[in-house]
Amino acid sequence: MSKPAKSIYYFAWYMVLEVIFLMLSPQSLLHLTKISPVDAVWLRMIAGIVGGLTIYYFTIALREVRTLFLVPVYERSTVFLATLALYLFDHAHVVVLGVGILDMLGALWTLWAVKSEAASFRVRA
Repeated sequence: MSKPAKSIYYFAWYMVLEVIFLMLSPQSLLHLTKISPVDAVWLRMIAGIVGGLTIYYFTIALREVRTLFLVPVYERSTVFLATLALYLFDHAHVVVLGVGILDMLGALWTLWAVKSEAASFRVRA
């Protein structure tokens, strides 16, 4: 498995943990992030969306769909920007920003892996 595929694959496992947490214990997440209690169905719906993205991540990683390696970089960067905006405009606790930072670190890891692999191809050519 290539470096970019590995970064996406391992991040997909992190997403599996997010889905499990959101499905089984959404109220705990609300308590942790200091978000006022809401109907947990919304968090479970988000878990379904994240679950769909997780399937996508596993597929592009395991099948080495190189043309799509940068898509998770854009997606995870968007999550970071959204959580940063929520935090800066005082709509979310710093823990929510932490989730965005993890996503950005994953995006940077994948971006580094893509660039690293591209550089090694140039050297061989």
